Amino acid sequence: MALTILAATLGLGGCATRELHQTEATPAQIQTDAGLLKTELAGPQEDSGFGQPAPSARMDQVDPVPAPPFDEKTELPAPASYRAEDMPAYNAAELPAQTEPMTLDQVYLLALQNDPQLRGAYQELQAVGYGVTAARAGLLPSVTGEANRARVKQNVVDSENAVYQTGRANWSENGWALTLTQPIFDLGAYHKWRQSQDAERKEVASYAYAQQDLMLRAATAYLSILASQDQIELTEAERNTTEKQMELVQARYHSGQETEVGVSEVQARLDLQQANTLLARHDYLDKQQGLQEIIGYGNVKLRRVRRDLPMTLPQPNDAQVWLRTALEQNWSIRAASAAVAVAEKEVSVQRAGYYPSLALRASTGRNETGGSLFGGGSTVADTRITLNLSVPIFQSGYTYGMSQAAASRLGAASSELSLARRKVQRQVFSSFQNIVIGIDRIKALNSSVQSFELALKQKEEGFKAGLNDIVSVLDATRNLYNAKRQQAEAGYNFVLDGLKLKQAAGTLNAADIAAISQEIL
Repeated sequence: MALTILAATLGLGGCATRELHQTEATPAQIQTDAGLLKTELAGPQEDSGFGQPAPSARMDQVDPVPAPPFDEKTELPAPASYRAEDMPAYNAAELPAQTEPMTLDQVYLLALQNDPQLRGAYQELQAVGYGVTAARAGLLPSVTGEANRARVKQNVVDSENAVYQTGRANWSENGWALTLTQPIFDLGAYHKWRQSQDAERKEVASYAYAQQDLMLRAATAYLSILASQDQIELTEAERNTTEKQMELVQARYHSGQETEVGVSEVQARLDLQQANTLLARHDYLDKQQGLQEIIGYGNVKLRRVRRDLPMTLPQPNDAQVWLRTALEQNWSIRAASAAVAVAEKEVSVQRAGYYPSLALRASTGRNETGGSLFGGGSTVADTRITLNLSVPIFQSGYTYGMSQAAASRLGAASSELSLARRKVQRQVFSSFQNIVIGIDRIKALNSSVQSFELALKQKEEGFKAGLNDIVSVLDATRNLYNAKRQQAEAGYNFVLDGLKLKQAAGTLNAADIAAISQEIL
């Protein structure tokens, strides 16, 4: 099925689009298209403020389809749009002809095309863009036309007219009119127009955040599936090790060197490991469903992550620098800041109800009336120019109530902005520290696995020599595989923490997904 992607940027006058044809991703095409993420996207640069975001956070870097500007007044470019007729139905089937496991950047390309959350976010952005056009119309002239035609039947039953005291008559009436209305002073309409611009900026920021969130969700779903695969393999490997230990225990039991308690202990561990294996398989299927929610396809084969992950500290290696960048560029903060501006304009809109409005109205028309019993017909041409002044005198508290309600919503929006900043601050410091600590933790876990392997080998040799009981061997086996599970999980968390830090800073883009896909796979 073909998928048409329309690159669009919303301006004050509406929406202009250019059409880019792109086929729906198949494994072979995905392999080729993944190069877009590596060749068309630039790296992070500095941010010059809210109105002009850094190239690292621009829409055309978050989305692999570049979006052309609509007009010079647009501060933030909008990404690709999707028409309703182009939306493929939600497809739970497997990807056709998948010959090779997919990489992270290939999964992200599928997510760009199929994720319902991203599409919904863009539709919201598009709707607000049209709202700017509608709000601006309140300041511009409007022209209305009217036309009428009537057939009149008159029956004079009684009249004081000495000539026509009674009688019947029929005639036609025709008319038309054109009316031009131009607002001259309407404070409410002006603030609504300004409010619509702030609302558009809010939705652009929300859409940019949705794109970065999609990158993080796609990476999380991808790595979660790999983590589930590791859990299955490690649980089965632990069970295989325990089964070999069971064979040894049974042999010793039959020769009288082991008690029935030892056999029961090993069997209990086998049963527990079987239960853990079933749980791990269920978790794997659930994680596949999680990826299916994003890309629209299930049972996807994924390329495994390298065991020797490159581990580097964040650059710059200063949490305060990351925090300053986040407070300037984070898209959730930008959206919350724009929401405060929208709420401020709403207060102005409601308080405008206290002010008069002035409008100019010009009309011209023509009416033709046929003759009646009391006189002949007439043709009248009429042209009028009118100034309408409307002064609110008493509104029964309506304007006051709406103004106070808008002021309360402004307070709520300000609180949301404060909360967004605090959340981002927490996310920056948490992700930064997780990366720093994660490097040392992975090194410690690697050393721990080696030590547990040596300990298990020694316990098994001691058991064969009669120096250790089977419980110590089983405990050593459990400790080894628990350490391996933590080792695998720590590697995935390290990758995700790097993405979370960049998302918090507002600099996460598709180039980061491509770079990580190349580094870890």
